[in-house]
Amino acid sequence: MKKIKYYFIIPLLLLLLLLADVAIVFGFFCYNVFRYTDDSSIAEIDPAYQNATVLDETLNTDSNCKFIFFETSLKESYIVALEKARFYDRYRYLPEATTYISEERPFSTSIHLPNNLVEVIIDENNQVSYFNTVSAYTPLSTQIQVICIGVLYALEVLLFCIIWYFYKKRKNRSGDRGIQK
Repeated sequence: MKKIKYYFIIPLLLLLLLLADVAIVFGFFCYNVFRYTDDSSIAEIDPAYQNATVLDETLNTDSNCKFIFFETSLKESYIVALEKARFYDRYRYLPEATTYISEERPFSTSIHLPNNLVEVIIDENNQVSYFNTVSAYTPLSTQIQVICIGVLYALEVLLFCIIWYFYKKRKNRSGDRGIQK
């Protein structure tokens, strides 16, 4: 009768463990990696742009990135890229994708994003008008989240198996001592 209980309890515990791992990894990425929301200002994203004026803001669904075109207090223009999380509505700042924009219009530049190359064109009205995604792979951050869940789950299952092995071994040894008396 006890063995039948284990066959129902162990898969249930493993499923709960997987759900807990998903919550832990997504929670970590949500609050430590993807820290910004739609309401975040450019000054929150990078303190260097404290008195900047946002000229245009666009979400590119092909690259899953939000582009913020702004002008600093020194009258320099930049585009900042924020990668949108796949599983929740938050963004992470990509400082390596921040691009200086010259004053000539129309202006075109290519922005290198993780696993993507996006061409951005700014028209005469300072509007980000065109995106051309060269390649659209699954974002690296999504792959890392799934890999973290898998590795964490595998380590926990391995730890569970080791504990279970030593528990059974200890139980068998205590049973052998009782028989010898």
